Amino acid sequence: FIRGNFFIPDARRGWNRYAFSAARKLIREAGIDLVVTTGPPHSTHLIGLELQAEMKVKWIADLRDPWTEVYYNYDMPRTTLAARYDRLLECRVLKRADALMTASPGFAARFNERVQRKYDVVTNGFDHVLEPKKKPAGSPLHITYTGTMAESYKPEALFAALAGLREHDFRLRVAGSLSEGVRAMIEKAGLKDRLDYLGYLPHSAVADELRTADVLLLLSPDVKHGEDIIPGKLFEYLAASRPILSVSDPDSPGADILRETSSGKAFRHADEKGMTEFLRLHLSERMILNSNSKTQKYSRKELSKQVSHLFDNTCGR
Repeated sequence: FIRGNFFIPDARRGWNRYAFSAARKLIREAGIDLVVTTGPPHSTHLIGLELQAEMKVKWIADLRDPWTEVYYNYDMPRTTLAARYDRLLECRVLKRADALMTASPGFAARFNERVQRKYDVVTNGFDHVLEPKKKPAGSPLHITYTGTMAESYKPEALFAALAGLREHDFRLRVAGSLSEGVRAMIEKAGLKDRLDYLGYLPHSAVADELRTADVLLLLSPDVKHGEDIIPGKLFEYLAASRPILSVSDPDSPGADILRETSSGKAFRHADEKGMTEFLRLHLSERMILNSNSKTQKYSRKELSKQVSHLFDNTCGR
């Protein structure tokens, strides 16, 4: 209750006055003419709002997640007054920023419902293509997941599909974190003996897991507006050039990227049959996909060009 009603828009706001003071000094000393604020925490954008007004700099607000419509806000006991004030701050930033960036077409559409104007979509991306790494002869197939998985990801149908693949010698390899509830689901599905739970790994070790995978699993939480989220690890998966099975809305922006790049397919959380067919096909063929121009557009090198053009346009260059 305290977090939702007294720390608006978020609990990081106490940092703003120190950041504003430091930024003002840098702008004067270096002759800076463009400021970019990125959030969450979206309280950071209030710094941009002040700098634009006082220092007369151009300002781009980069919103990587929703603001008032972010899924965890619906779980907080907010008063009407607090929710209204949060929307006021959000709309003030959306109206006054010289340009706006966001990470998903879905986020852009929802922000546009608040304030109608142009939103530049710059997704997350990957650094470079990962070269496939062969496993020793006779090794089991690797079905790999990286990141966190909790009950809100609704993985029951996926586990049922995996449990039905008795004809394949595979390991379910998880680098990251599984909640106790998800571990119980894995045991109930009869997959405990198939699980390689690796815990958290250094990024280089995660990259090695992606390079040796036969199929990559991508799960999105089943939450309000969850279809708008494009998981950042989707792009690391693209770099690995392995088939991706996504458990998410087939009409989501992330599913669109899978279709555009021919990298995999999205299935609804309960679509056990579809997931089973996908797994049987790709585990039998052991496919390694070819990186293509449609994949390369999500490299950070190409995405940086979009950001550079936005900077120039905002400054009138």
